[in-house]
Amino acid sequence: MQLYTLLQFLVAGNLAALATAVPTAAAAASDDALLPEINLLTAADREVTKLKMEAYFAANNITVNDGFYSGDENGSNKLAKRSIPSECIFEVSRIPAYYYRQIVGIQGTACIGYVTNMMCSNSGFWNDADWTDIQRSVAEQVTKDGFFKTTQVGRWTAAFLNLSKFTTAFSNRETVLFIYGLLWIERRPQRFYWSRDGDFLQTQRDRC
Repeated sequence: MQLYTLLQFLVAGNLAALATAVPTAAAAASDDALLPEINLLTAADREVTKLKMEAYFAANNITVNDGFYSGDENGSNKLAKRSIPSECIFEVSRIPAYYYRQIVGIQGTACIGYVTNMMCSNSGFWNDADWTDIQRSVAEQVTKDGFFKTTQVGRWTAAFLNLSKFTTAFSNRETVLFIYGLLWIERRPQRFYWSRDGDFLQTQRDRC
C-alpha cells in the first residue's frame, strides 16, 4: 500500500478500512486461500490439476497418509479403529472396508475415503462427467444446513446421513483438498467420504 493511501486512512480515522486493506497474518497464512483452481472436465485437465496440487503441497509441506480399514460389520471392532485418525472414521455401524487419505500439514483436519466393495467397472460406467459431478455434489453439500439435506448432481447424491458424526453443516466449506484426494484414486468407487474439521459427508452414485 502506498504511503499516501495509508495517510489518507489514518487522517480519516478509517481504521476498519485499513484493517481490510492490510490482511492479517492469520488470513495470509490460510491454507485454503491459495489453493490452485481445479478443472476436471477431461483427462488432460485432471492431469494439469494434479500437477498444480502436487506443487502446492510440496511448497507448503503438506503430506498425505494413506491407510486402509478392513471393515466392521457390527460396529464393535474398536481395536481396528485405534490406529485410524478420528477424521478418517466415517460410519457408525456396519462399516464396509475402505481406503482413506489423511491430509496432514494443513490448518484443521481433512480426510477422504472410498469404499472398496462397490467398484464400478474400469471398462465403462464412469466418464468425464462423473468427475465433475462428484466434485459438484460435495461442493454443494457443504453449503447445506440441515441433517436431512442432500445434494444430487447427475447420478451422485451427497448427504450427511449415516456418518460417524452428527453433521448438520460444514464449518469449513473449502473442498479443493477433496479433489486432491479424488485425483489420486485409481479405482472407480461408487461411494466417497469427506471430512473437514470434524464435519462429515458422503457422496454416492445411484448404481454402477
